[in-house]
Amino acid sequence: MTDQEPKARSLRDLQIRKADGCDVDEEQFRVLRRENELFRAAIAYPKALLPSGVVAGMFEGADYGVGWAAAISCEKLAPVAHGDALRVESVLSEMRRIDEKRYEGQRGDLWMAQATSPPPVDLAYAIDVLAKEMIARHQLRIWRSRTGKLNEQIDKTQDILGLHAEYLTEGLGITISHDGGQIGEGIDGMPWDATVAVNPNIVKTGFPQIDRAAGGGHGRGELGVVGGGTNHGKSYFAQRYLVNQAILRQNVLYISVEDSIDLMYCRMLSDFSTPKLRPVHIRERSADPAVVAAAMDSMKRGLEGRVRYWVKKKATVSEVCNAIRRHRFMCGIDSVVVDYLQAVQPDRTSNNKTQDTSLAVNDLKRCCDDVGVALWLLSQYSREQYKDGAEPDINACKYAGDIENESELIVLLFRDDEQRLHAKMPKVKWAQAQGLRYIIDTDEGGCLGEWRDDFEEPKKREERPKGGGGRGR
Repeated sequence: MTDQEPKARSLRDLQIRKADGCDVDEEQFRVLRRENELFRAAIAYPKALLPSGVVAGMFEGADYGVGWAAAISCEKLAPVAHGDALRVESVLSEMRRIDEKRYEGQRGDLWMAQATSPPPVDLAYAIDVLAKEMIARHQLRIWRSRTGKLNEQIDKTQDILGLHAEYLTEGLGITISHDGGQIGEGIDGMPWDATVAVNPNIVKTGFPQIDRAAGGGHGRGELGVVGGGTNHGKSYFAQRYLVNQAILRQNVLYISVEDSIDLMYCRMLSDFSTPKLRPVHIRERSADPAVVAAAMDSMKRGLEGRVRYWVKKKATVSEVCNAIRRHRFMCGIDSVVVDYLQAVQPDRTSNNKTQDTSLAVNDLKRCCDDVGVALWLLSQYSREQYKDGAEPDINACKYAGDIENESELIVLLFRDDEQRLHAKMPKVKWAQAQGLRYIIDTDEGGCLGEWRDDFEEPKKREERPKGGGGRGR
C-alpha cells in the first residue's frame, strides 16, 4: 500500500485494488479475508460467535468492526433463538445508523452483498480458529505497542532490576486487560432468585437416586463418569438417560466413538416395544415387523426429536469438542454423553495412555463448561476389575488419569455372582450421599428398570466374600 492509498476497510477494497493491477500486501489480504469469514459466521451463528470475546475494536478492517458492533446491537434488540441467523437487512440498517454516509443507498447494499454472499464457514472452525486468532492477534498488538520502548532498553540500560520490574508490571496490566482487570465481587452480593422453582444451572438426570444425591441433578459444566466392564450396563445406562432427557423435555447429544448407531437404535426400539423385543432380534430382523413399526412410532412420539447422535469411530478430542459446540449452539443441547472415554483419540499422543486420558478429560470438561452443558463420560474398567462379583473401587476406570479429581459425580456399575446389576456412587461432590449402593432391575433385553435401595449394612458388605468368575459376558 502506497502513502497515497487509503487504508483498506474491508476485503472488498483489496480485491478492487487487485483487479486494477495494483500490488496488495498479501498478509493484509489474508487478515481481512479471515475477518470477513468471521463476520459472515457471526451473522449466521450470532448466539455462538457474538459472545466469544471478540469486540469491534479488534478488527483491522474498519467495516467489519462497524458490522460487528451492529450485529451485537441487533441481537440485543431482537434476540434470536439457537441456530437462527441475524437478518442481513437489520444489520445493514444498524450500520447505517452508526455511519450513515459510509453505508447509504447502493454503496451499503453492495458492500453487504459482497461481505455475506459466500456460505458461512463451519461453526467449530469459526469458534476454535477464527475467533481465537482474532483475540490473540489483538493481544499481541497490545504487547507490541505497550512494551516496544521497554524492548529497546533491554541491551542498553544499566538498571536491569528496575527495567525487569517495569516489564513485569506492564505485563501484568496486559494479561488482565482481556477482562478489564476486574476484581471479583463479594459472594454475599451474588444474585439468587429463591422464588424460581427450577435452577437453570442444573440438568436433571431422571434417575431420582442420582438427582437426590447430587442436589437436584447434574450441573452444567460438571463431569459425571459412569464406569463399567463388558456387559456391565454402561450403554444401557446411557440409553435410559437419553430417554429420561426427552421425558424431561431437555435436549441431549449422544456421541459414540466406538459402536455403530445401530446398537443404540435397537436398544431404544426394544425399550419402546410392546410386547418387549430383544435388541438382537430387532437387529437380525427376526422380530415381528408390526411390533417394530409400532415401537418406531412410539419412540418418535416419546423422544420428540430431543435426542441427537453423532458417530465417528476413533474420533479425536478436538473432533468431539467441536461436535459438542455445534450441537450446543445449533440444537440447544443441555447435556452430552460420550461413549466411551478410552476410545477417544488424543490430538497428539504422548505415548502415555494415562496422560492422554487425563488431557482428554480436561479438554472435554473445559469445552462443556465453556458452552454450558452437563457432561457424562462412559468409561471402561481396567482388565482386573472385570470379574463378576468383584466390587470396583473409585480408581477402577482404565487409564483413570484425572477422572477422580475432575469429576463431580461417579457411578460404578458391576454384576455380582448371580449376575444382578449393581450401581454405587463413590463420589458425589455435593456430599449429600457418599458410597450409595443400589441394585438395578434389568429385563431380558438388558434394559434398565428400577433402582432398588440396598440396605445392607456397610460392615456386612465389606465382609461378604468377593466372587470369582471370568469377564462379564
